[in-house]
Order: sequence, then structure tokens, then C-alpha cells
Amino acid sequence: LETLNEMLPQVNVSLVFKQRRLQFEPPLEEIRTAHYKQVKDFLNLPLVFKGVSDVSEKAGFFRGMMDSAVGAAGCAKVYDKTEALFVKLADEQKKYEHWVALGTVDLDTFVDERFSESKEFEEGFKLVKLASKQADRIPLEIKVDCYTVSCLPLKSAVEKQIKELQDTLSNCLQRKVVRSKETIEQFIRSGKELLDTKAQTIEEIGNMRNDAKNLSAEFQGKITQLRWQVADLSKLLKQSGGSGAQAAAQIDFSSLDSDWENLSTKLEQLEAHLEIQKDNLKVQIVHRISDFGSKAEAFRERWFEFKPRGIPQGESTLIMNKLEDDYRSLEELKEESEQLRMDCEHFSMERPEFPVLDEVAADIEVTREAWSRIGDFNKERNELAGRDWILIRGKLYEFDDFLAKWDQKVRSSENKDAVAVMLLEQIEEY
Repeated sequence: LETLNEMLPQVNVSLVFKQRRLQFEPPLEEIRTAHYKQVKDFLNLPLVFKGVSDVSEKAGFFRGMMDSAVGAAGCAKVYDKTEALFVKLADEQKKYEHWVALGTVDLDTFVDERFSESKEFEEGFKLVKLASKQADRIPLEIKVDCYTVSCLPLKSAVEKQIKELQDTLSNCLQRKVVRSKETIEQFIRSGKELLDTKAQTIEEIGNMRNDAKNLSAEFQGKITQLRWQVADLSKLLKQSGGSGAQAAAQIDFSSLDSDWENLSTKLEQLEAHLEIQKDNLKVQIVHRISDFGSKAEAFRERWFEFKPRGIPQGESTLIMNKLEDDYRSLEELKEESEQLRMDCEHFSMERPEFPVLDEVAADIEVTREAWSRIGDFNKERNELAGRDWILIRGKLYEFDDFLAKWDQKVRSSENKDAVAVMLLEQIEEY
């Protein structure tokens, strides 16, 4: 009885990886149920066994074998050893559970969260090689009493998971190489755009110098470190084998290397480049000053040629509108001249003077002031003329007061120009 579990007919079972866990096939509970049925059938043999004599032909003749103290102890021993058998089977299952641990997690997430540096990936690939060798030690089958446990499905699952880990490491490594390469390329594009900018003012040159300083610090620090890191990762990707080596062959660094060298050269030559831009801007300012002088002279000549002279003919509002147009043009020229002076100060150049502009500005101001009296006169006159006759007919003295006020205002003015003469003539007509 004590060796019953070893003497039962051999049963073939398998260790398989299903539903993300290691288990027996058929399931252990089914194995247990079938095994206990066999044990029970064997222990019940005395109840159904018949002898050869007339007395022993009746069922139950040998029941005493089970009811005796020795028989009962033997049966209990059988059940104890059966439980021990299933403990052994469960232990064998637990012994190999760590081999299929990779199948219980999302490998992409697992690798992305734990691998970033070249050293970490290198250790990961070494672990893959080591695990492949150690997996060969998994036996093809295990003998546990009357059970033969096949480990072939287990070995297949382990080999598959190790291969998946290798591919996942390669894919993750490839993604990191590509992302790092794109980060460096974006930095180079931004740096090239900055360094190719042509400054238009000394302020822009200063801003460009500060931006380039920050660019250089990042280039020599973070980006250079990333460049060496991506080189190590790419080299490791080529050495990883399988899909990793194929992926590495598809990542072209030739263009990146060329752009990297160009950016490095431009950073080294930045100060000389800025000085050239500064000198060019000075030359441009000199040309702008010369062009502006010509423009101011042309404006002066045009003004003195067409400015209102003497007593005008026709509608005075047309002349006043023309004066306002000339005044706006003058203001634009003043703004342009002030901008030129500011640019000269920024570049430590002598501030230019434009006496022609000052002369025409003074004359336009005087002319506008004189003609503004026409506008004020016409405004007051039109307000009186626009009033209802019924309301004003009893207040005609207001018009006389208006004329008297303006007559006195014009005659008391020191400026007896053509506008004053015209105003007096209009007042006398009324």
C-alpha cells in the first residue's frame, strides 16, 4: 500500500502556459480527481474480491482486511502519500513559474519604464542571452511517482517569451534612437534658423548674441550628451541581432552628422558673423541717411513750389485739405528722421541733422496756423447760417457781433499775410 502511488499506471500530463499563468494540462484538480478515483477503486478491491471456496464466493468476505487496524493504517498511509504526491506536483509547478514571468506583464510598458540608458539596454540583451542558455537546462520531462510531466510546452513558452523580450528591447531601443535623433534634428533646425537670421538693428544683434549664447550652452551640454547617447544606442541596436540589427540599418545618420558639423562651425564663427552684419548695417544706415536727405530736399522743393501764396481763388477748404496732407507727409518724414538718429545712436554713429526738414517744417507750421483761422471763421459762420430763420430773425445782432469780433481779431494780429487780407475782405462783404 505504501508504494501504491508509484505502482499505479503511468499518466502523462504537461506543464503549459495558458491565460498568463503556468498550469498543468489537464488542470491539477482534474488530475487529483482522477487519481483519487484510482486509489479508491484499488482500496475497495477487498470489498468486491471473491475467493474460490463456497464460503469466500460472497462479496465482502475479505472486508476484514480493511477493517483491521493494520488495514486502516495502511489506507490512511495511502491517502497521506497521495497528498504528498500532489504537493510534489504543485512544487514542480512553482519551481518553473519564474521562467514564464515575462508572459504575465505588458512587455512594451515594462521595457519602456525600465530601460533608457545604453548600459541598461546592454544589460538587458546580456540577460536575454543568459536566459536562453539557462532555458536549455529545463528538462524535457519530470517523473513524479506515477506521473510523467512533459516540459516541452513550458520550454516553448519560455523560448517564445525570451524572443519577445529581445524584440521588445530592440523595438524600444529603436524608438529611443529615432526620438533622440528627431530631437537633435529639431534643435539643429532651430539653431540654423537663428544663426541664419540677418539682424536689422543693434538691438536685434544683441538679442541674437544672447540667444546664440543659450544655444551654444545647450549644444555643448544637453544636446552633445544626447548625441553621444544616441550613438551608443545605435551601435548597441546594430549589435542586438535579429530585428534590431535590421532596424539600425534603416536609421541614416549621415545627414545628421553633416548638419551637426555645420551648426558647430556656425557657432564658432558667430561673433565674426555678427560683426560683419554690424558693419553692413552701418553701411546701410549711411545710404539711408543719404537717401533721406534727397527725399527731404525733394519735399522742401515741392512745398515751396506749390504752397498757398497770396489771396487764393476758389474754395478755401480745398487748400486747407491740401495743407493737412502736406502736414501728415511732414510727420512721416520726422518719424523717419528720428528713427535714423536712433539707429545711429545704437551703432555709436554721429547723429545726422536735416536742416532742410527743419526749414520746411517751420514754414508748414506757420502756413497751417494762418489757414486755421479760415477754418475757425468758416465754422462759426456756418453755425450761424445753419440756424432756423424764425429763431434767429430777432437776434440778427449776433451776426454783427460775429463780424465785429473777427474784424478786431484779424486787425490786431501782427501777421498781415494773404489769409488775413482775405478774411478782412470777406468781413467787409458781409
